[in-house]
Amino acid sequence: MSREKIKVLEMVAEGKISPEEGVRLIEALGEADRAGRPTGRQFGFDVGDLRLPKVDLGNLGEVYVELKKTVAEGARRAQNTFKRSRAGKFFEFRDYPLSVERPEGVNRAKLRLDIRAGKLKLKGQDLDKKLIVGKVKRAPEEPVVISEVRDGENEITLRHSLGRCLLRASTNLPHNIHLDNSAADSRLMLETLAVTELTIENNAGNVNAVLGEKVDRLEVACNNNAGNVRLKVPGTHAVKIKPSGTLSTDNLESLGLLVVDGAATSADWEDNDRRVTIVLHQNVASFKLDWKRRDGIRVTELDDSDEDFDDLDNDNDE
Repeated sequence: MSREKIKVLEMVAEGKISPEEGVRLIEALGEADRAGRPTGRQFGFDVGDLRLPKVDLGNLGEVYVELKKTVAEGARRAQNTFKRSRAGKFFEFRDYPLSVERPEGVNRAKLRLDIRAGKLKLKGQDLDKKLIVGKVKRAPEEPVVISEVRDGENEITLRHSLGRCLLRASTNLPHNIHLDNSAADSRLMLETLAVTELTIENNAGNVNAVLGEKVDRLEVACNNNAGNVRLKVPGTHAVKIKPSGTLSTDNLESLGLLVVDGAATSADWEDNDRRVTIVLHQNVASFKLDWKRRDGIRVTELDDSDEDFDDLDNDNDE
């Protein structure tokens, strides 16, 4: 029973109103409840839209008005409590700029990207004295950025959820990139970055990574669980893939690779100094590789459309 109906019963017990009048008030409150009951999933309400049906209460009009004020005040208090709560913060979206300066003596960087149920686009850019710049758009909470320096390496950790992030990393030093992608859409455009190690932990998300030619040797570790990963390797590099997993799909059989000791290897592996090694583990997932053999025949075409990320590129991230 609502607080307003209990108040009516108390007024009857105290003799302030008659039982008949109490019944009429309780019936009126019932009509108000039915009129204001939501018909679908809602996360908020507007006190200004609060309406109670017109019911002829005779000389109880003043009591009814007081009850209406009580209901409105209770709604305001509930709304303010919701906004201050942790749950309420998830319905307030803001934009947050990102920037990490490059400390003196740093000659390599490690990016640890923890993305939850959002979007990420990573690109390279000449940033001079900065290691990363960017923006997280429409996020319910401020992203976490941690920067630590050890033995000439700057390790940067970025965590964000339920937002869209455009991140630009410096092209002026080599990178080790670790992506933890959970139920998110991530695009790693690494053509201009000197990436020496790439780790992809993908859980029920989508990852599209395009590798570049700035390094001769690249190690890729991909753990793909119930998600989709698409990897584009430049034709200048030989390829070796060490796959394992269950109930998963890939296009490795169509690549024309040589299978030796469980590894699928390109024919030029021994005589090509430029190599990409991929350790692939999948569990109920999908992996696609885009790689062009030396004869110029592209094995498979991946969708390079940027439609879902174009709006991010329109921002000034400096």
